[in-house]
Amino acid sequence: MAAENGPTAGEYIIHHLGHLQNKKPESVLDFSVFNIDSQFWATLLGIVGCFFSLEGSPQGHGRCAGSVSGGG
Repeated sequence: MAAENGPTAGEYIIHHLGHLQNKKPESVLDFSVFNIDSQFWATLLGIVGCFFSLEGSPQGHGRCAGSVSGGG
């Protein structure tokens, strides 16, 4: 079976997260390693999310800012 020859969980993680890093990880859980590609995509999607949040509001302030107003 293919499962008998497959990599362990740690080998799989290190292999697939081994792209665009500031250094090679010493273990599966190494907080000193920065995954540059993951940071890029997280930042890009955050900016896109903020853009759509501001676009959808009538005054351009986002959904949360309009719900804080004092009524009236």
